[in-house]
Amino acid sequence: MSSKSRQKSSSGGDRKRPAKPMQAQAPKSASEEHHGLDLPDELIHAPKETSKLRFALMVGLVVLLLLIFAIPSSIMNLSGRGRREDPIAVQWDRANGERAVLHYTDLQKELRDLDQVQGYAQSLLIPLGVTDKVTRRDAVRIHVLASLAEDAGVRISDRQLGVYLKSIVDQRFGGDKEAYKNAIQAIALKGTKVEPTVRRCMLVHRYLALIGYAGSVVTPKGIEDAWNYDHTEVSYDYVRVGTDEFVDAARADLPDDAKLEAWFEAQPEPQKTKYFTPERRTCEVAVFRDVDTTPATALLAAFPAPEDAVPEERAQEYYDRVYFRRFVKPAPETSEDDEAAPAAKEFFSFEEVKDRCLAEAPVYFAMVDWLADLKKREEAGEEIDFPAEVASMGLELIRVENATRDDLADYPDLSDPAMANTLFSATPGDFSFALTWNDKVIGFAHTVERVEPTLPPFSEIRDQVAEDWIQPKAKELATAHLSSIWRAFAISDAKPDPRNPYSFFLRGRIQRTADAESFRAQAAEAGLEVKTSEPADRSATQDPTSNPDDPDEKFLWSNRVFFGYLDVGTVVEPMPNLDGDAVYLVRVAGHRTVPLDAMSPKDYETYRRSARSNFRRDTLLGFGVEDLERTVGLVVVMDDLFGDSGEEDADAPEPSEG
Repeated sequence: MSSKSRQKSSSGGDRKRPAKPMQAQAPKSASEEHHGLDLPDELIHAPKETSKLRFALMVGLVVLLLLIFAIPSSIMNLSGRGRREDPIAVQWDRANGERAVLHYTDLQKELRDLDQVQGYAQSLLIPLGVTDKVTRRDAVRIHVLASLAEDAGVRISDRQLGVYLKSIVDQRFGGDKEAYKNAIQAIALKGTKVEPTVRRCMLVHRYLALIGYAGSVVTPKGIEDAWNYDHTEVSYDYVRVGTDEFVDAARADLPDDAKLEAWFEAQPEPQKTKYFTPERRTCEVAVFRDVDTTPATALLAAFPAPEDAVPEERAQEYYDRVYFRRFVKPAPETSEDDEAAPAAKEFFSFEEVKDRCLAEAPVYFAMVDWLADLKKREEAGEEIDFPAEVASMGLELIRVENATRDDLADYPDLSDPAMANTLFSATPGDFSFALTWNDKVIGFAHTVERVEPTLPPFSEIRDQVAEDWIQPKAKELATAHLSSIWRAFAISDAKPDPRNPYSFFLRGRIQRTADAESFRAQAAEAGLEVKTSEPADRSATQDPTSNPDDPDEKFLWSNRVFFGYLDVGTVVEPMPNLDGDAVYLVRVAGHRTVPLDAMSPKDYETYRRSARSNFRRDTLLGFGVEDLERTVGLVVVMDDLFGDSGEEDADAPEPSEG
């Protein structure tokens, strides 16, 4: 190739350069005249004054170093060296009899993928028991189950995956497909493909659901066992101490005023509100009583009804708005000994008060218009002499002076709760939001002043604070008294029954056990009487034999879901009742099953359906690592893979990128 051709090739094809003036050139040496495939006489051109052998050795060393550090990990894996450094995490038997393995690096990728897509597969993972951060145990379980599902021929079609992903787009992205695509592309940059991972979760879910449906066969024996477990009657031995018995001892421990004040200051703010002074209001209320007492002639002239208004229609609308407080029938008289529940309110019908509605409706709607006009004028900056305007409209003014809600009892026409809420809701200087009424008056208020609730000086509330300190202290002493008896019994090694729907109550609680004789002996030594309750069904929604006025039965019944599933002999740690006036020490005295004769056809059908549903649910939650060890020979090869020693993965190798 000529020098001109080389210049054209290196400059990008047809692109032309400006011509340069011809210059005289020096003759070329022999070494400069070779071109094309001609080779120079010397293959190695070493720098001047440098040995060619030494220079060749240096070049060879550089090439060797580049080969050592530039070989990618994928090439090393091809040679088998990478896998030797990537230990096997678990192995199991496939359906064809082959032994499958999962390397640690692949497990870490599975874990990372599941963690990245957890938000997209919650409805799939939660039924599988993955409610928190995905763990290696979860990743192993899902990977192995997905492999078993594929071996069993279970598949998730593109259409099924698309339907699920559409629901995700609708729920998480409001139907915005572009936002969804951007989100999964961002996850893909981290090395996780969302849709294949979601498909794998769907595969596991489908596989376990099919097993659950195929295996959910209900037997009469299963229904009988479920009935006997639920419908067990439980009786209790118990002792009760009232907190009032320890009030004197608590009072003797009352700290000095400085410590008591410090205790009070440390209480949560909501608990201090009861010590605040009550809110006070000063307000002026414009009221209409009736057309005879307060005819409101000027008001009707200032705010007349629309020309096209139909009196009967306005009267009906007025009745519909106010009848539930304005037209209430008087309650029937009852004696003080009558324990019957208060009768429901009854109201006069529109026909019964039609004439009154025709007379009052114009005034009511005129007051509505007047209130709106007052607010508008006030917002415009006009200073309104409200008492004078009330008088000019022919209405009555009631002034409430520095009153609390309780003080409204001194204002009989305004003392009902609806009126009180109206008076105590407006901002100082403003008018009521709307009209309010009762069977005596219709009106609205103008708030003059509001006195905020304040916390009095500690010296003024010291006695009240002291009593509030004594009561919980008395309960604490009563609990400590029974705890000394409870600690005398041996600690129970019984584990909570997994079938117990209320087992979460027992987490972290120490349970003790005692026979009936020991329980009574310890109580007698403390001077306490042991009582025994009648057996009661622990799963019944109501106890027909229970006396709601008996505090002991009330306590036992309200805690039946906690006490009722404990083993016989279990002594529960002392517990106060809801009122805080008593503390109980309870021992489970005995169990007995409710006869099957009490099961109704409806109960049977409920248990049958529940058994099938529970089996399917348990199948999804089941098939854990332990189940896979038993069924498909799963072996956890790596030590402490799941962090059971408390130092999860202390020495495990890190996963390689990709």
